[in-house]
Amino acid sequence: IRIAAAQFPVSGSITKNVRYIQNQIEKAAKQNATVVQFPETALTGYTPKYFDTLKEYDWDNLEHYKRHICGLAASFGIWVILGSMRRVYGKLPKISMYIISDGGDVIGIYDKRRLYGKEKEMFSPGSEPCIVEINGYKCGFLICYENCFPELYDEYRHMGVELIFHSFYNAANRNATSI
Repeated sequence: IRIAAAQFPVSGSITKNVRYIQNQIEKAAKQNATVVQFPETALTGYTPKYFDTLKEYDWDNLEHYKRHICGLAASFGIWVILGSMRRVYGKLPKISMYIISDGGDVIGIYDKRRLYGKEKEMFSPGSEPCIVEINGYKCGFLICYENCFPELYDEYRHMGVELIFHSFYNAANRNATSI
């Protein structure tokens, strides 16, 4: 398994973020990566930093771009670990990672279980681990602040997970991020 770790200056603009994501999927595929992993909320931007509320959020637009990225995964034959958020009817949204197969299908969704600071006001926590097999490797997923909770790693270890994809967004970074 060959893994590409993708980073870019994540913003509050989905269209801007998608341009970076598309470029990095193409680049990872050209370098024969099996998987390209993106940061927490790479598609949407880190909500507490860019949005005060999600009441007027354009969820249909988000779904459109997620489907576009699924199409890119299929076109380039590469797995994509995509940081985003997702709407949950009757609850606050969730900070999520979509696990998109090299055929373009979302075959797993991991929802951040340990929320930090203002996230607790804007999102509902996930409740389950997520395990997906990629090229024979049993993979688990964690997001950012969850690195402070060793029991989450232990849970995956006891479930036989061999590889953990742990995505971060450094929301506290006050300096410009360069490419």
